[in-house]
Amino acid sequence: MARGYELESLWRERRPPSLTIIDAKNLATGAPAVIGTLPTGAFPRELRVTADERTLLLTNFDSKNVAVIDVPRIAPNPRSQ
Repeated sequence: MARGYELESLWRERRPPSLTIIDAKNLATGAPAVIGTLPTGAFPRELRVTADERTLLLTNFDSKNVAVIDVPRIAPNPRSQ
């Protein structure tokens, strides 16, 4: 995956709605895993990374739209470094 880590996501009904990006490799070691949190539309539901691993497509079910996120621009959380 981009930047040498795997992207996993967590979403839940929050106000405002958001998507938390985590480093799945760090989960197994107990190291800090949160890379960042991105605002989303209502009820983010499904996500896919394009074949070139540069774009994240996220459906916002209740907003009836798709967010297009530039993966290289997802800033890591300084606490997880």
